[in-house]
Order: sequence, then C-alpha cells, then structure tokens
Amino acid sequence: MKLLLPALLLLTGILFGAFSASTWVLPEEKSEDDQCIRCHVDTFNQGLTQKFTHPPFFEKQCRRCHLAGGSEPQDRDKGEMGTHPRLREPQELTIELCLSCHSNTNLGTSHPVRLYARRGNTIIPDELPTIEDGMMTCVTCHSPHGAPASQLVREIVKTKLCVTCHIRFKNSSPATMF
Repeated sequence: MKLLLPALLLLTGILFGAFSASTWVLPEEKSEDDQCIRCHVDTFNQGLTQKFTHPPFFEKQCRRCHLAGGSEPQDRDKGEMGTHPRLREPQELTIELCLSCHSNTNLGTSHPVRLYARRGNTIIPDELPTIEDGMMTCVTCHSPHGAPASQLVREIVKTKLCVTCHIRFKNSSPATMF
C-alpha cells in the first residue's frame, strides 16, 4: 500500500507530462507537414490546447493553407534547417484562402474585411493581428489554428471582442460590460 501512492503519482506525472504543451515531441518525420511542425512546435501545441481547432490544422495539413502554389518541399541538404518553401502572401492567406472554403453565402452575417480602423470610435488594437498597415482580415477576429470559442472566434464572449475595436459601444449594454 505504501508503494501504491508513489507509483500512482509517478504514472500520473508521466501521463500528463507526455501531453503537456511544453513536452510534445513528434515521432520520426512521416510527411512534409511533420517537418513544418518540428520547427513550429509552439504554434502547433498552442493550437491543440484550444477548445475548438480548425480541421486542417488538427489534421496537420499545414501546406494546405500556408504554402503558395508551386512551392517545392523543404530541401534539407541546404543547411541544418534547409530552405523554407514559399508561403502565401498575407492577404491571400488571411482572406482569399478563408473564402475558398468558407464562401460568403455560407458565412451569413459576417464582419467585412479589408478595412482600416485607426481613430475615432473604431480602433483595431495592436494585439489583434492585421496586415498591410493595419488592414483587418478574417484572422483579426478568428484564430486560424484554434480558439476558445466556436467558429474559432478569439474570445469566448464575442461582444468582448467586438468592443475591443468598437469602443463607443463599450458599457452600452449588459453584454458589453466586462
């Protein structure tokens, strides 16, 4: 009985340690996408810890979204890390690519993109991702890998995300008082 508790604690530590975000290690490379994850393991682990995960990300299909057409696989003979394949341009990656699977007709009421908000009652804060001098894209509100809220929205309370930019509505109703 004296050995049961230490053995149980050791087993628990091994199990939880093997699945903690800081210790996930991939087996030998099986695909080019595994090669992506070897360098971008922090991004991969962070996405997997979210309640909702984007299916291509969860299925380790990095190239499906990130690589530009005609990109060659990484050449590992060109150095320790090899050369990185050509990635999609920011606007293509964060707008056009999203719309290639999520059509406007399927999105319903969706926030417009390709907007700039720099002053007045609408300001996109620096902590939200934008491109090209502050242009709002799909990933400004939706995390492309994984998120705590459904539809990959960056905030569980969606109105909290809305009033981050639309500051004139902050505290205007119970749904915007945080």
